[in-house]
Amino acid sequence: MVELVNLSKDWAKALTDKDSKRDHVAFFSIGSWSHKIALMVLPLAAAAGQKVIYLSESIFSGKNCLRSYLNSNFKVKTELSSSEIRRLLTKNKAAIFSIPKPISAFFEKQINSFVKRKTPLSKISLNLLTKYFIVLALLSGAKRILVDLRIAPDSICSNQAMARELALSWQRAAHNFNISTCFLLINMIQPLGNSLGCHLQAAEVIQSLKGNGPLDLLKLSLEIATELIFPGQKIAERMEIKKLLKRKLANQQALLKLKEIIEDQGGEISYEDYLIPPSETAPTRVLAEKTGYVQRFNLKKFLILRARLKDWNTKANSNSCYKDGIIINSKIGDKVGKDESLAEIYFHKSFEASTWSDLIKNIFVLYPFPPPFQPFVIEKLKNNFRSTP
Repeated sequence: MVELVNLSKDWAKALTDKDSKRDHVAFFSIGSWSHKIALMVLPLAAAAGQKVIYLSESIFSGKNCLRSYLNSNFKVKTELSSSEIRRLLTKNKAAIFSIPKPISAFFEKQINSFVKRKTPLSKISLNLLTKYFIVLALLSGAKRILVDLRIAPDSICSNQAMARELALSWQRAAHNFNISTCFLLINMIQPLGNSLGCHLQAAEVIQSLKGNGPLDLLKLSLEIATELIFPGQKIAERMEIKKLLKRKLANQQALLKLKEIIEDQGGEISYEDYLIPPSETAPTRVLAEKTGYVQRFNLKKFLILRARLKDWNTKANSNSCYKDGIIINSKIGDKVGKDESLAEIYFHKSFEASTWSDLIKNIFVLYPFPPPFQPFVIEKLKNNFRSTP
């Protein structure tokens, strides 16, 4: 373990050695929908002048990691040296990179020993998870780190108490290395945004960077980007930062920054290829059987749906012209009339869509009255170990 820490320190030193400044920040997103948030937050923060880096995968990401998502959609290179990362930070203020293989291999072996025994991620030793986080923190070479920690049935944290315990353990460890941290505890009570499926999610990010995306994705991205740029608590200054970021969306500077980040890391992007809905595919609509408000999502059934769609996308992505996926039209709190659309299914073979309708319909729980408001960000933990609701 000491050897890994020293390796991470050497990497961080090489990352910052040229100008001896740690003027960049790091952003980690742990849990579902990380790739959506990363592709929104990085160009937003960079377009506003903040240098920011993102680790493209973690032990907790699996097939959801940003690296595979970037490769399948944009052919982006993420295996970078410290000098390449430093060059990208100087050129476009953002870099996305993979954990060096000696480090990832060590922790994969340690953590997978739990997973192979079918132990939930939440049962993995807190000490081991904290060591893993510290190595990532040192590896980033950043003076400040923001972690978006998701609370969900398939996450390492299935409730707020677990998430808080983990965040505080990580925070204390980072404090020992003079690294400032902020943890946002996110309650994933429903999908983030409206799209499911690799291609549709990339399209949703591009539309969101034009200012036309789902409100929940936009609001959470603005909150995280604001925290990266201005970690203080002065409301007036934070509001000014958000206004600046909204202008970056409105004038499409954030979208241009995403294109710059992708192309500078060897990828390619054409906005015309990312439309919602896909213009060439007719949807199969999933209709409500009664009038009511979407009270909640059945998260267990939703996880089954998402797992099936992942398997399907893995097969379909061998042919890149396939843009299979699902668009959710109704979120928690929305009123839906009988026979109104809950979701739309886009599959290149129309007969496949019919097999998904019942599963999709069963993830929506409708009541005759609206649900109470539940915010996404339920707690913020800064490095003074005090919480801000």
